[in-house]
Amino acid sequence: SSLAARFQSSRHSAFLYILSELIKIFGPDAHHAATLSGVMASLLIDACSGLRSLDQLNCAPELTDDTFLLACRVLSYAPQLLLLPPTGQAYASSA
Repeated sequence: SSLAARFQSSRHSAFLYILSELIKIFGPDAHHAATLSGVMASLLIDACSGLRSLDQLNCAPELTDDTFLLACRVLSYAPQLLLLPPTGQAYASSA
């Protein structure tokens, strides 16, 4: 998706926040699950790849905060996304 590509190129945490808002609004609707799941998996993998140590977490507080916000929003508004293959695997490997 365009959102994932933009995050990959800029690594700006605002894209994680945007996705967390989309999940809050559209997450409960099963019609959007496949799309949200794919984008969520891509952003989560990319975000967590840069947050592998305490130093990396401390050096990127906005990225850390918005990554955890995104994970919390998925758990709160669309836990069914964790059962879909791309997101569930990404979430488990990032934890």
